[in-house]
Amino acid sequence: MNISQKKEIFSLYTIQVANMILPLLAFTYIANILGVAGLGKIAFYQTINTLCCFVVDFGFTMSAARSLSLNLNNKSEIDTIYVNVQFCKFFIWVGLNLIFLIYFLIQGNLNPDLYICLVAFLASITSVITPTWVFQGFTKNSILAIYSLIGRVLAVTATILIVKSKSDLMLAIYIQAFFGAIIGILCAIYVRNTLKIKFEISRLTLNKMKELYYEGYHNFMAFIFTLGHTYINPLLVKFFLGDVALGLYSTAEKVVSVLKQAFYPISQAFYAKMCILASDFKYSELIKSSKKIGIFFSSLCIIALILNFSIGDLVYSKIFGSEFQISGLVTLMIFTQWIISIAIILVNLIIVPIGKSYILKRVYSVGILVQAILVIPLISLFAIKGLLVSVLITEIVLTLIFAFYLKSFFKSKNNKSIGGSI
Repeated sequence: MNISQKKEIFSLYTIQVANMILPLLAFTYIANILGVAGLGKIAFYQTINTLCCFVVDFGFTMSAARSLSLNLNNKSEIDTIYVNVQFCKFFIWVGLNLIFLIYFLIQGNLNPDLYICLVAFLASITSVITPTWVFQGFTKNSILAIYSLIGRVLAVTATILIVKSKSDLMLAIYIQAFFGAIIGILCAIYVRNTLKIKFEISRLTLNKMKELYYEGYHNFMAFIFTLGHTYINPLLVKFFLGDVALGLYSTAEKVVSVLKQAFYPISQAFYAKMCILASDFKYSELIKSSKKIGIFFSSLCIIALILNFSIGDLVYSKIFGSEFQISGLVTLMIFTQWIISIAIILVNLIIVPIGKSYILKRVYSVGILVQAILVIPLISLFAIKGLLVSVLITEIVLTLIFAFYLKSFFKSKNNKSIGGSI
């Protein structure tokens, strides 16, 4: 690991700590003001908005970032990639909102949940104006984290000053949407003024957009196939168990997000390096780095489990209130994140860099099947814990498939020593 990578990781973790604490502060405040059911509504908005943003992103965070990392010395190609990706995302956002408009016209009744969906759909414009993939490709994620920190400080401050009662639910949602856009604008300014990437319409071509759509397609389809055991889970909780259960689920998820976010600085900082190693066929170094990251991730998960078992109940009741009995949910989520951390390494730092992202949708289709078989019976028998168990089993199955695939891949490259170490 060179000095620049160490500085990038240190900067990311320093800022990430603040980015973890601030949402928890806001979440604690909102929990006391809006209650469990209100938190459920907030979680519903965040889920719909996240789904919309991922659709708009269309896998470009990985595919376009990879293209940038391989063209860092080609300014003209970088400018071409930038303008075409941004237009690709904008067209998807327009199409997504047109679909919602048609649905609304058919429905003819803007009930509270549908109105929350409307705000979430419109707010997904942040996925267009925030070029996350550029920061990923340039290994400038610490800069993105700084802007995210600024936005969150402003959002938390506004929430505390403005949200004063349960009737202020929509104000809390508006604040999230508004400051998400502010972060995007700051990022876009940085890309133009500091990275000197030009947004030139003359570089926009249909062929380039088709090429970029094709490159992002495999990552996007992989995302679609992960819906059954990831982002759609809050919607299942809301549909089967209601807003109160969703409030408990989202609170546990927010706690575990501290652990989840600890994985990102490392994977982001190493992504460009892994792409270069893969393009140079330096598989031994690729595997060696991945193993070190895996040990670090596992250590974080073990520490999280120990803390949750020892002081979890006391801390959660003090912070969120006595009605938030979530330590059991947090335990299951930590085990799941442990498995996911291994999958992150296998997918983001090996499979995508070696250019085999097309297999993701096939593997994740297996995940849909496993989850479909398990989720309804388990959620009916064990409520939220049943859902979490089904997710854990699904993630274990997927991670094993990824591991066996990579073992086979490296063996096929006549590199048995590497293949045997996976």
